[in-house]
Amino acid sequence: MKRNVLIALASLFMLGSVGLRAAEGDAPATKPAPTEEKRKPGNENLTPEEREKRRKEAIEKRDARLKELRAKKEAGTLNDAEKLQLERLEKQGNRAKRSKEDGAKPAKRPKKEKSKDATE
Repeated sequence: MKRNVLIALASLFMLGSVGLRAAEGDAPATKPAPTEEKRKPGNENLTPEEREKRRKEAIEKRDARLKELRAKKEAGTLNDAEKLQLERLEKQGNRAKRSKEDGAKPAKRPKKEKSKDATE
């Protein structure tokens, strides 16, 4: 009798572990945290001319993507992710136009403050 109970428990254990292993393969892979070598060089080491050049390149890239998404919208082939991207890019473009009209310079991002826990 004990032997049958042990066999039943062992078989349940084996079936459960097989199911867990199968579920591990279905889980989406997480992206590794970017390391210093993989990051793009930041704007902190750029000259003002280089910064302006990058800003213009980013604006050109945004405008090209906006044109492409608007064409897809006209054709009716825009999916949900592209619809969200179109909305965000249009908002970004509108903010840039408003700041140009006001004559303001592009806003600087605030520097991240180090937490007290990280310094200790």
